[in-house]
Amino acid sequence: MPPPIPSGSEAMSTVDRSMPARAADQLWGYWIPEPALLLGAKDEARQIRYLTNWVRARLIWLYLLRVPGSRACQVGPQLWRTFLNGVPEDPTSTTRNGKRVFAIKNIFGEVVADDQFDPDTDAPVDWHGTQFQRVPETLAPGIIWEVFELGFRYELLALDRYLRPSKSQSRPDETLREDLLANVFPGSWLRAVDTLPSAHSPGLFAALPQRRVSALNAFRMVLMRWPGCPSSITSASPLQFSDSTETVLDLERHLAMFYVDTFFLYSGRAPIVPHLYPL
Repeated sequence: MPPPIPSGSEAMSTVDRSMPARAADQLWGYWIPEPALLLGAKDEARQIRYLTNWVRARLIWLYLLRVPGSRACQVGPQLWRTFLNGVPEDPTSTTRNGKRVFAIKNIFGEVVADDQFDPDTDAPVDWHGTQFQRVPETLAPGIIWEVFELGFRYELLALDRYLRPSKSQSRPDETLREDLLANVFPGSWLRAVDTLPSAHSPGLFAALPQRRVSALNAFRMVLMRWPGCPSSITSASPLQFSDSTETVLDLERHLAMFYVDTFFLYSGRAPIVPHLYPL
């Protein structure tokens, strides 16, 4: 399990849960599988199967999330669980399991049809230059970290679209949005983790607060545009690398709390938040 960022953990623990719980079909789904699903498998063999199948599907799924009109979308936890366990064959569309299989094939059809995705194959799969047939135990924390990171990125994009809908459906509007959000992440890569960070890489995931400064400033620029953004964020000065650790952490806490509270308010569930790297 990658170590959490303290401000994210604090924000998650203090989120206002006084609102009535929503029905399951009113909760936002997951564009990237929930890390708790991957970590909460009943046994080690199933956990490895989930992780391996995610790595097999990952590049195709991330590509489809970029393609307008594709069936890639937010997915509920149960459908992710069934998909990552291996899509069963059930020709009976009237049974509960059959309906689930039908829904999975409707959403993940292009993934399942791709020659690179075959849960039953022994062909090696590549993850950031390392090839394997089954996820090695040593790589599992890094894969989980990437799932946290991707989940946060796609949820941030979804929430920004919800709160700041484009005035038109033109591609330039979406390009400007994605460029703004991409500034939060290394190399301005929003929709994928291009390369794994090093111990000295800057980003929200960095262990040293001063290495988080640029990313926090970019994150602040995103959140300032949202309705209800508090003055503790809008009136704050951009962070400087010379600022004290406490100054950096103070703004980070305000950003994390506003983001988590806002996501919970509109989605009805807790967000996926970034974790520290290196592991």
